Parts: sequence; C-alpha cells; structure tokens
Amino acid sequence: MCKTQSIDTENSFFTANNGDVAFELMELDKQIRVLPQQYRHNILISFLKNHQIQSDWVKANPQLVDFLTGAKKEIAYTEQLFEAFKKHPIYCAALENYIRAKIQ
Repeated sequence: MCKTQSIDTENSFFTANNGDVAFELMELDKQIRVLPQQYRHNILISFLKNHQIQSDWVKANPQLVDFLTGAKKEIAYTEQLFEAFKKHPIYCAALENYIRAKIQ
C-alpha cells in the first residue's frame, strides 16, 4: 500500500511529496517510448485509475495495453495513489496532469 498521506480536499498532487511516482513514471516513459503513441495518456491514466481501458483504445494500441497489464509491479505506487485518493478529485486531476506532462 502507498505511504499514508494527510490531505484535505483543497490539496493536490505535489511531486515533492511523491518521489516514488516521479521515479515510476520516469522508468515507465523510458520503456514505452518505442511503443505507438495512439491514446497513450488515455490508456495509461485509465489503467492506473481503475484498470479499465476502452475497447477502441485497446484496438488502436494493443502493444501499450499488453505492456501495462504485465507491468503491475513497476507502476504499483501510482496505482495505489489513485485508489487511496479516489474521493479527492482535485488531487487526482493534478496527478493526471502530472502523468500527461511526464509521459511522452
């Protein structure tokens, strides 16, 4: 499980408090750069948030989907953050924006 964090609904994701996420995304970006770009951010965020990926996205980018479904250990902390803070939309939106900025 992810490290316990104390937040209120006014707080959002800050990388200074989440070095594990920064590291996971840096490593993930290195590994998926060679894969097709189609729906990359949508697929990644949807998978991290709720382990669901739209069928159109799966058809458009099966290589990325295959990689993500086999990479659970490599992105576990980021998945756990989405789960832990799913009732804090401001935090989750900021985390999504961070992912979009870090993943090419």
